Amino acid sequence: PTDENGALKEWVNDHVEYEPGHRHRSPFICFCPGTSITQKTAPKTVSAIEKLLDRRLSYGNGMSTAFSYSWDAHILARLNRAYEMLTKLAYIHILPNLLLTTNDGNGMGGGISWFVGVQLMQVEAHIAMISGITEMILQDTDKTLRLLPALPDNLPSGEIVGLHTREGFKVDIF
Repeated sequence: PTDENGALKEWVNDHVEYEPGHRHRSPFICFCPGTSITQKTAPKTVSAIEKLLDRRLSYGNGMSTAFSYSWDAHILARLNRAYEMLTKLAYIHILPNLLLTTNDGNGMGGGISWFVGVQLMQVEAHIAMISGITEMILQDTDKTLRLLPALPDNLPSGEIVGLHTREGFKVDIF
């Protein structure tokens, strides 16, 4: 079901959202990282999912952890729009040692302001970030492989070796 704006409806009953930009992304699980909802099988639902995500993102990521930015990038890769979110993630959350902070450890004006002055590493954000980047390079849904579906024009060349698909194929791109 969708709301009056065509966005995926999260709740059975209408209500006023307390935090319309909240960082949790559980309504998106069947689309991403899952594959039971895809552009091929349910294009209207994917459109409603995109509208819900866009509405949440329009409120900013001010209270988001590095994991939230990474998960958004993964979802946006399925929508061919991930690069900007990964850039925000890097700007706000990557430390000089390349670890990701859970909070706004760099003081860049984004992310949770817990533990001011402390830089807490968030390991699951690294895993999600890699997954989002991989989704930009290779998508494997509906028994269809899509190569380089979400790479921006400013990344014109490169290579990757050793990606594995859900069907068990190994993919190398040179």
